[in-house]
Amino acid sequence: MKRSLIQLDHGLSKLTILPSNNVVIGRDSVCDVVVYDERVSRQHVRIAMSRYTSGILDLSSRNGLYVNGFKVKAGQLRHLDVIRIGNTRFRFFETAPVGPDSALALMQST
Repeated sequence: MKRSLIQLDHGLSKLTILPSNNVVIGRDSVCDVVVYDERVSRQHVRIAMSRYTSGILDLSSRNGLYVNGFKVKAGQLRHLDVIRIGNTRFRFFETAPVGPDSALALMQST
């Protein structure tokens, strides 16, 4: 499963393709996804991904983590969830990879 984030705020539509392991989001330059927002902690959240699921964890941030408008400490992420940290929002995407069998079936159906 491929996962990505699109940053929705600050006049940006920045797409970030996520690797298939842990990703830390925050202001610190060592983070996997760096956010330029003073209300975001240096290391604000971690997204952990396995083959079939994705979870998000607040790393004891000062301003919290919101998923689809609800404040959470941790939770499972689903396709099209909206994540807010500080004043920055992201949309989370999950897409199943297209394998050779899927591609062949699609070509035969047209």
